[in-house]
Amino acid sequence: MTELSLQELLQQNKTRDDLIIISRLLEIRINRSQRKAEIARRLAEKLVQNPLLLLLQLPLQEVRNLRQMALAPDHSMAPEGTLINDCIERIGITFKPDDDENRVSVHPEVARAILPIVDGFIGLAEEEKDFYRWEQMILGMLNLYGILGMNEIERMLAGFEPGLQAEEFSYSMNRSFLIKSCGISDGEMIIFHSPFLSRADDIIQEIASRHTIRRARFSRQQIMDAGTWKIPLPPASPQTDILRRELAKHKKSPEQINLLLGECWMLLNNDFNPMEMMLQQMELKDRESIVGLMSKFINWMNVVPRWVLKGNSSNSVSQDYQQEEFDSPLEKAMPKAAASKIGRNEPCPCGSGKKYKVCCLRK
Repeated sequence: MTELSLQELLQQNKTRDDLIIISRLLEIRINRSQRKAEIARRLAEKLVQNPLLLLLQLPLQEVRNLRQMALAPDHSMAPEGTLINDCIERIGITFKPDDDENRVSVHPEVARAILPIVDGFIGLAEEEKDFYRWEQMILGMLNLYGILGMNEIERMLAGFEPGLQAEEFSYSMNRSFLIKSCGISDGEMIIFHSPFLSRADDIIQEIASRHTIRRARFSRQQIMDAGTWKIPLPPASPQTDILRRELAKHKKSPEQINLLLGECWMLLNNDFNPMEMMLQQMELKDRESIVGLMSKFINWMNVVPRWVLKGNSSNSVSQDYQQEEFDSPLEKAMPKAAASKIGRNEPCPCGSGKKYKVCCLRK
């Protein structure tokens, strides 16, 4: 793989449309009518000639990761466990070495370009703590709410940062490759979404249908924590602790539990039913174990924040709004062993916010 030039690596990793989007996000001017090879050549040329352009737009931790790879003899490092690609992988300047699939390498041309300036950049970046804090908070808001408009983000951020100026907010949004890559336009306005979102159109419609529900409120610390996720973890709750202990009984390590809960929560947030995945991962055989796990899993699903419920949980919507008019977008299939443990007046485990007796009990 290292035998490829940076241009060839970009061509191999990305489609022509990908390269156009990456160039736009990095604010590199290209001729959109050019062939893929020419666009890749232009992008590679700019990254090598002006590596500061790259460093300025990356999260600070990714700059540190780039430095670590650039300093290593083989320009590689062991990647962090994550459910999403980081920015440097999205840009296409990294690859898996042929001799070690468990490591990731930055292209030598990029490594040579950043080495003379990366230490100085990191030193100066420490003086820009406000920008990196705002970037982290914006990402945290997106991860907890799923989708937000520009004005909503600015209003929420100003609530935590009273001294924030409009120019500073605009600078933060326009400088961050990560935040810009989360923007989508419907022709009239730009909205931003969590990097973990996979069903933008469906989630937007579901959120819009719940116009009577107010957005949940999260603490500053919860938002800051959500802005550093590699594997998403919902806010702590007694139900989460109970489920963790149940999973640990079945010889799951803390790392495996985090990954499983993160995957299940993001399935739920993207309006999929995670029950089947949980059962497949656990591979339980006897009915008693299945019922015990599913009962705790359902209770957990009912207390985690949901994007389609504007950051509220199914329990809180059921209690605070008595919302029974919304059909659940989730699949209704639910193991009968688990269903038998749900009270008629409890929130439905499908996440609709309705009581079980008027939702899945009828299915």
